[in-house]
Amino acid sequence: HSHIQKDSEIGGLIQAAGFNLPTADSDLLTVRYPDMFTMMEHLRGMGETNATHIRRSYTSMETFLAAASTYQELYTDEEELLEATFHVIYLIGWKPHSSQQAPDERGSGSTRLSTTLEELALGPLNPSSEEPSCK
Repeated sequence: HSHIQKDSEIGGLIQAAGFNLPTADSDLLTVRYPDMFTMMEHLRGMGETNATHIRRSYTSMETFLAAASTYQELYTDEEELLEATFHVIYLIGWKPHSSQQAPDERGSGSTRLSTTLEELALGPLNPSSEEPSCK
């Protein structure tokens, strides 16, 4: 089983490591490869070929060839290249310092979160919303 964390858990890991103001962001990147073996070479270069708790000590060539055939069949695009999607996670944390911003006191906000979320749902990115007026 892979050591995959949810984005929502990563901020807690940063804080547990002694950093303040944790920020986590992520991207999904799709990369195209001529074959599975080139993809595996790139995975090895990223240190991702051994990212499991339980790892078999040996995988046969027959297993790799069967996997390559299946991957080719399932994930080939119109140009006959294999597509692989990577979830890249960016983490930022700051060493504690007296000059850092501190959170406001609980209950000191002037706007309810539910109101802001409702406004965002009706904002310009929502195709069902009306165009904003320019005044």
